[in-house]
Amino acid sequence: MLRTALAVLVGAALLGLSLPVVDDARVGHADSQVRTELDTLETAAERLHSESDPVAAGTPGARIERTVVLPTRSWGTAGLDRLRIPARTNERIRWQVAGGQVQTRHTNPPLVAPPDGLKLRERGRIRLTLSLERRGGAVVVVVSRADV
Repeated sequence: MLRTALAVLVGAALLGLSLPVVDDARVGHADSQVRTELDTLETAAERLHSESDPVAAGTPGARIERTVVLPTRSWGTAGLDRLRIPARTNERIRWQVAGGQVQTRHTNPPLVAPPDGLKLRERGRIRLTLSLERRGGAVVVVVSRADV
């Protein structure tokens, strides 16, 4: 009886020690997944920028579509809490996964959203359109939802 109680106590202590490590790994995996998807968008933006000419905002021009896969909550991955692509070039892309800290990133060429901004809270596969535009003398890649 005493051995059983000690085994349960030791097991509970080990579980209690391991859970924070598992949570840190889940958050790290989700952050890494978001970074990978932003790398994909940045590579597509670089290609669009190098192969096309920018047009004035609101004018149809060069565009491509890409699908990003944002982290969903699972045993091994924390889910995405939010991802925000700013409308202005002087701001950075920001995201946060559940249980993690706010992360930021600058891209080149700048990835910006339409004037009302772009906030993603969904998880899983999201289809986005990237279009090359000239805004205020700067060449930017505008990221918007493909279904809009």
